[in-house]
Amino acid sequence: MSDEGRVGTSGERLARRLTLGWAAVILVFALVPTHAALSAAVGERETLTTQVGHFVEFAVLAALGLWWMTARAQGPADAGARSDADAGPAGGPAPVRSVLGVWAAATAFGALIEVLQVPLAYRSAQVGDLAIDAAGAAAGLLAFSCVRALRGQRSRRHGR
Repeated sequence: MSDEGRVGTSGERLARRLTLGWAAVILVFALVPTHAALSAAVGERETLTTQVGHFVEFAVLAALGLWWMTARAQGPADAGARSDADAGPAGGPAPVRSVLGVWAAATAFGALIEVLQVPLAYRSAQVGDLAIDAAGAAAGLLAFSCVRALRGQRSRRHGR
């Protein structure tokens, strides 16, 4: 079934909207001139602030993306189209291929942003930014996976 015909669960729809919305926010901020405002706000700490911003933006993006992929993989309870191996246990660790896919997508998005910044006189494309984006995405995936695993342990302990 195509994505247009696929309704999905409310959790999947929310995760999709948040992921794509967050990606749009990152893209807008990556392409508009922000140097003057950032420099006025943080002064000489602009470079550090920018690096932390890249890291956090992509950590959140990857965590949202993995939430979307795990919600999509689990699908509606009555769908039965995917096996438990594809979806991963509810509340358990996310499947490795989902984690790697989301990391690759987030990193590719970071690379696209750097390429789009090349012709902009008020922005600069930097390989270092891409490396920070990739590291942030990895951290977001790790954080999401840890929280998901801990929630799954708690649910199993309480018999839910």
